Amino acid sequence: MKDPTMLETKPTSAGQGPDFLRETGSHEPYLAACHKLSERLTATTNYLTAALSLCETEPVAGATLPGYTEMLKKALGQINRANEELRHLRKLLMGGPGQAGPREC
Repeated sequence: MKDPTMLETKPTSAGQGPDFLRETGSHEPYLAACHKLSERLTATTNYLTAALSLCETEPVAGATLPGYTEMLKKALGQINRANEELRHLRKLLMGGPGQAGPREC
């Protein structure tokens, strides 16, 4: 006898999302969340870039400790990686690689 509390799942091929994402309109909240995350990452990138610029162009004696510039560069690298993952997620939500999605967010 089948357990009614268990969800039945099927394997999907590459680029094919779960059934609930293919239903009309059900992807909108996820795309909206992608958009909000993208805005936050862009703002963070701008703040880090400004801080890095200050560290590199206006070195004040004792104000920029060794390693600060490197830490800012690493933080920017992590933000860039997060943006790449977000772009990948957006493509999956919109129909997968090579498939036209309903709209860009």
